[in-house]
Amino acid sequence: MIVLENDPRHEQYQGAMMDFLNKYGLDAAAILGMARRSEAVHYQAGETVLEQGQFNKYIYFLVEGDLRIRLEGDGEARILGERTPVTLLGEISYFNGTPATVTVDVTAAAPAVLMRLSYDRFGEMLAMHPAIRNTLVRIGELRMISQYDGFIRYHLFMNMIGWKRDRFAVNRALFPALESAVRGVLMPRVNPQDRILEVGDGPGIVSELLAEIKPDLLPHLFLQATYLEEAITNPFHPRASDLSRAAYLREKFHHIVALQVFNTVPPHRLAEQFDLARRMLHPGGRLLIVKLRLLNIDRATGGADSRMLYQDLEELMERVWPTVLKDRPLIQVTFTDADLDPLMEWNPGFCRKVDSGEIALPKGIKTAERAMLSVVLRQAKGQLFNPDEVHFHWLAWNAAHYDFTLEDSAQQPEIGYFHLLLKLS
Repeated sequence: MIVLENDPRHEQYQGAMMDFLNKYGLDAAAILGMARRSEAVHYQAGETVLEQGQFNKYIYFLVEGDLRIRLEGDGEARILGERTPVTLLGEISYFNGTPATVTVDVTAAAPAVLMRLSYDRFGEMLAMHPAIRNTLVRIGELRMISQYDGFIRYHLFMNMIGWKRDRFAVNRALFPALESAVRGVLMPRVNPQDRILEVGDGPGIVSELLAEIKPDLLPHLFLQATYLEEAITNPFHPRASDLSRAAYLREKFHHIVALQVFNTVPPHRLAEQFDLARRMLHPGGRLLIVKLRLLNIDRATGGADSRMLYQDLEELMERVWPTVLKDRPLIQVTFTDADLDPLMEWNPGFCRKVDSGEIALPKGIKTAERAMLSVVLRQAKGQLFNPDEVHFHWLAWNAAHYDFTLEDSAQQPEIGYFHLLLKLS
């Protein structure tokens, strides 16, 4: 660990910490005071920040990099998940006077930067601004549910986030196609005692719909909680979850609704996600896969980032046709308005090569890749952009290998929406 003195990005780190606290409604004077009393520290990849059972002297805010959470007990260590910026650490030990409850390491992928506040300085801030305690306790409650439970009953979740209840109306208004699918496709297949798990990047809009349509379902609704804290505080730029967090509980469900999961996990993890869904569903259970948005938004800059969506496709194309893109994005975003409606198109140079016949499918390419790249070549030749068609067919093909059959599907490429309802054999 190294204290970053005179670091040119210190103000940027402070700003990230202040933005995080502001989302929870903390007083501006308290936020500024905490930021001014904190210092930036750098940890190498793999280095330990907090060690379970050891007393700590600081409260931390992760502002750059990723952390891994480990819980040790009964002779084994269990990975509870990863934390991304901005995350609060160490406040529980301060308030309770106890050692760290988990071990927190920097992931092996990259180093991390944290803003830390010594217990003495934090105590000074609490004396001047008592509201800090309630705010940090609230953040800790959300994180603890996310970290330990894996998923949470929907009615308990609703009790916790009543102070953010107005955000649900906004989310539902943004996605009318999702509501239509829930009402017309999923709901007719749901029995009164069915258990339903919602996994995704938002604050439970499917569970809200189901509870509204059929209140008797309320005790049987569950939410994936991996990034619960982020979903509540930043619902428009959330971090997509996946099925791996809830799976370790070995629970069984009759229906799983996956929002922004199968279109955001890296391609090498698609098989894992389908396998987990198969293991978590009862025979005859259903998996509803939903893609909601035309593009993902780069959380760091707030701008459109086509590579976040289609980096997997670019990597495949560069493997099949080396240097075809020449370090240029396959999909270009040339304009994004205030409503995040983008003008997206295939790389013009790539289109010209396809149209001239310079690019063709090689022999021996795998069936799934052939189907996906055939769609890309057809679209590029006509200079028509429908990238959802690529994802859509790829997911349907993969699902068949994990005992799922397609019962219902729909696409609305103009708004970036599609759904696939899959039934487990």
